[in-house]
Amino acid sequence: RVGAFACCIGRYVYVCGGLSGGRVLNSVERFDTETNQWDFVAPMRTARSLAAGALIDGRIYVAGGRGPGSRCLRGVEYYTPSTDAWAAAAPMPEPTDTAAAGVVGGRLVLTGGFSPELSDEGFVYDPARNVWTKSGVTMRKPSSSLGGAGFNGCLVVSGGYDADDGVSQEMRAWDVEGDRWLPMPPLLSKRACHGCVSMMGYELPLLRAMEADVEIKRLRDAKQHAQRYRLPEPAALRAASADPEGATPGAPGGAELDGA
Repeated sequence: RVGAFACCIGRYVYVCGGLSGGRVLNSVERFDTETNQWDFVAPMRTARSLAAGALIDGRIYVAGGRGPGSRCLRGVEYYTPSTDAWAAAAPMPEPTDTAAAGVVGGRLVLTGGFSPELSDEGFVYDPARNVWTKSGVTMRKPSSSLGGAGFNGCLVVSGGYDADDGVSQEMRAWDVEGDRWLPMPPLLSKRACHGCVSMMGYELPLLRAMEADVEIKRLRDAKQHAQRYRLPEPAALRAASADPEGATPGAPGGAELDGA
């Protein structure tokens, strides 16, 4: 299946809906990480792919998406593992698929997507009140096929597709309480239809490791270029080679530059 929503609850990974062989699915598969086995749980009430979703207070919420006949959906439903049952929640204000979504302050927050045109609007669902509210601010450009994750009071949105630039590498953050959009450094590559996760408490080590990996690749590429065209090695490469460990400063585990 493609275009499914997935999340984890305890030892289980749940995969909801999606598309298989041109057929939109309502089935839900569950993977047990302890027994290494898959099984089926209760199917969703509505077949859907490309839906927004989130795990809130132990329940799986799935919103919108694309149904049979490529129809954008408004419907929202949630799954309770203890009862193995799905129930309906308040529908979205507008039908939407391929939106960015995440959890901020115990609420499902989503923006962008296709509705049935490219959208720049944002919506917040409060499960405690079963109510949707519309944001007073919009994204810089209508976009779909975005990555999204809740982090530090914001929905962080990455990449996606917009009508002007095609696939984007833009990053931005929606400050939900402040109801404003904040700029962020762009992705290293353009991408759409990708996934995002928030690693609370690990953001700085993760970012540093990513930066080190990028620097290692840059220096390795420079070395290969110099060898291929018989050019002098760049100064940064000579400095790295002079390291007695043969590693890039700050690289995790003393990563080596040699080797393709």
